[in-house]
Order: sequence, then C-alpha cells, then structure tokens
Amino acid sequence: MNTPSFSAELQESLAAWLKRTLGLENIEAMLPAGDPLRAWWKPEPPLTAVHRLVALLCGGNDHLTLLALVQRARTIAPLSAELEERLSIELNAIALNARTATPLAEAPQQMETFLSYAHEDKERAAMLGRLLRSHGVRLYRDEERIQPGENITARLYQVMSIVKSAVVIVSRFSLESEWVHRELENLVARRESSNLLLLPILVDDIALPELIADLFTIDLRGYRGEQDDTWAYPRLQPLIQRVLAVGWGSDGPNLRRQFHKGRHGRLPMKFEIESTRTILEDFFKVEEAHLRYEQFDGTMSKVVRRLNLERGDSVAAILVNRRLGNVILVKQFRYPTCSSGSGWVIEAIAGMLSPDESPEEAIRREIEEEAGYRVENLTGISTFFVSPGGSSERIFLYCAEVDGPSQVGPGGGIATEEEDIQVLEFPIGALPAMLQEGEIRDAKTIIGLQWLLVEGRQVAEEMS
Repeated sequence: MNTPSFSAELQESLAAWLKRTLGLENIEAMLPAGDPLRAWWKPEPPLTAVHRLVALLCGGNDHLTLLALVQRARTIAPLSAELEERLSIELNAIALNARTATPLAEAPQQMETFLSYAHEDKERAAMLGRLLRSHGVRLYRDEERIQPGENITARLYQVMSIVKSAVVIVSRFSLESEWVHRELENLVARRESSNLLLLPILVDDIALPELIADLFTIDLRGYRGEQDDTWAYPRLQPLIQRVLAVGWGSDGPNLRRQFHKGRHGRLPMKFEIESTRTILEDFFKVEEAHLRYEQFDGTMSKVVRRLNLERGDSVAAILVNRRLGNVILVKQFRYPTCSSGSGWVIEAIAGMLSPDESPEEAIRREIEEEAGYRVENLTGISTFFVSPGGSSERIFLYCAEVDGPSQVGPGGGIATEEEDIQVLEFPIGALPAMLQEGEIRDAKTIIGLQWLLVEGRQVAEEMS
C-alpha cells in the first residue's frame, strides 16, 4: 500500500512557517523524551532540522504530531489563507486514500469502542478510559494500539469504519483540534449511514459542536479523575449500558427499545443525585444516596433514600468439552447460602473483575485458576445485573470450549486466597434434569446452562 504523504512544496512551506512561528526550542519541547526523532535533532543545522522533522511527519507515519505542531503554532500566528487551503486539500486527499486503503493487520473488533479526544486531553482520556474499562467497556485508543511506523491516518479511518460505537470527549481543547474535528466528521457520517452509536462526554463548560449538538450527551463537566468517580459513574451508566448492548449485538433501532421513552421521548429518563456517602467500606462497600428520578408521568419524584451494595463487577463462564460431551462446573462453600441451603453450591466458574483488566482477561484468569484450563476463544452470552434493587454488580457471562491439551494445571482455586474448589463434569444430557430438580440453584449458572441448551443448541446437540 502506498503511504499517503504531503507534497514536497507543502512540506517546505510548513517547515518554514513552523520554524518562524514556534522557534526551535518550542518544537523540540513537543517531542517526548526518548522519541527517535530526537536522535538527529541536535547535530542538524536549525533550518535543516525543522525541514527534516516535517518531512518525517509528513511521510505518513505521524500526521497526529504534525497537526499538533500546526495547532500549537496557530495559537501564535495564523496560517496564510493560501497555506491553509493547500493543507486542507492535501489532508482531504490523504483521508480519502486512507478510507480506501487495504485493511491493516490486527484490526479492531466490532465490540471495541472508538475513543476520540484532543491530544491535550490525554490525561483526562486515560482517567475516563480507566473508569469505563472497569465497567466492561472495551476501548480502542490509538496510542495503545498503533505500532511505530504505521500509518496513523489509515489506521484510524479503518478503526472508525469497523467499530459499532464511539465516545467523543468534548472539551475546550477538542473544539480547537483539527484532528478531532476530522474524526468527528467521519464518525457523524458513519452514524448517519450505518447506525454507529455516537456518544459525546462533555468535560468542560462549553457548548457542544454543531455537528453533535442534537445527540444525547453525558454531562461530566468538572471531572478531574479518580476522586470524582463516585458522582461520575452514575452519570456514565446510560453510556455504559448502550455501548455494552451494542457490543453484544443489538443494532441502533433495536437498542432504542431497551430504554423506556419518557413522556417527551428522551432516552434515558432523568435522575438527579443530591448527595452520596459511604456507610460501610470493607470487602464490599455500601453507599447511601439521596436522589430524585423522573416518573412515568413525566414529573420528578420526591427525594428518596437508596442504598447500593458496591462490590464491583464479576465474570463467569460455562465450560464445555465438546469431544467428551461434558459441561464443566465447580463446587465450593458459599456462606450466604447456609440460611436456606447446605452451604455448598454447584456453579459456573466465576470471579471478580479487577479495575485494570477487561472482562475477557478476567474470565481467562479465573478459568485457569479454578479449572486449570487455558482458553483462547470466548462466546459472550449476556451481561446482567445480579440484584438491581440493591447492588450495582453486573456479571459478564461467557461460554468457552476446552479439551485435554488446553489443561495446564489442576485447578481448584488459589490456596493463599483460602479457596477450596472441586471441579465437576456433567454429561450434557443430564443438565435438563439437574435444572428441573433444583440441583443447580445459582442464577448465573442457570442462565448459562439454559443458553447452552437453547441458543447454543448446535453445540449441545453435537455433545449429546
């Protein structure tokens, strides 16, 4: 594939303008420590250095840095009308080339969500990314996935043409960013042509860009990071729910049916949190909130008190051995069930989701710890709240196939965490009777096995 680039004439003009406007010290300060571009910077004569820098950036490997330099210089002195027009024409030509380019390796998955943000918002984007990922949203961030030497423009247009959802961080910086504006134009066009789910997050006290002024927007004005997660998370819930619904296969029109339309057709209905405080912080956390919410007649409720058991999200998986025709479950002691059961529960492999890992990473870890199998391919079954009347916990439920060679250990849990887990295998044909007779009493396991018997019937039939 030919690497799109700027013309030599434009490169010369940009280099001269950048040197004149920014100066060498400011340009050098924008190059991160350890960047290979610094290797040739000092020995070169000043003008040659700037021209060589622009030539490298214009060569298709780092248009983002080039545009960041141009944007910084624009705050000092404007481009001439002629240079502005030439830059716009050549950027459009490069974008067109990137849209029609041959797909690159390691393409993103449709379940990933594209994250658009200005270079200056990198820290806020990282903090919001951490919060979204901790609740199951899989984000595609260019700086984490684009390899050195790879064409940035081509890769980003490829990503935007594949993903089903996109989040745009709207800030005072993004309004001034040529790069974000071009991404936004592409995302809006995809939304209009293919039902892309596009969700802005407003982080500064500014008006939304006209392109997305009519979109449902998450109001996080003033968000500073982890210290604000308590109030930010409830506001992000509508975004998280919509993105996850799209990731599990709901298209735009079907997704809208999952949210009740208020009297004025808003999606979702409003709620206002007046105060929150933590009243217990141990292995679990209990949060008290005073809030109002929109009722189905369109009016707001009185202020009510609600409690939330916050223990984070969890993952679970039904393991199947197609060759043997067995389903692999585990049995362990669960103290809360002692009041109405024996205390020992047969259930799917499960565990808690850590803030720094994706649901897929977490369930692979749990499968290896509890059952001793290393799995690659996972099939998503569902994501659901465990007890929405009192807890924010969700479970990400999967199905995974295993066989003899994929077993790398005995399983049984981690002794240092005081886990004592028995690995059990049941013939697929025994499952209906086990469910009917109440031998399986764990909700996530019932959901997973019912899915296997109904939605996954091809697998079940091959195993029986």
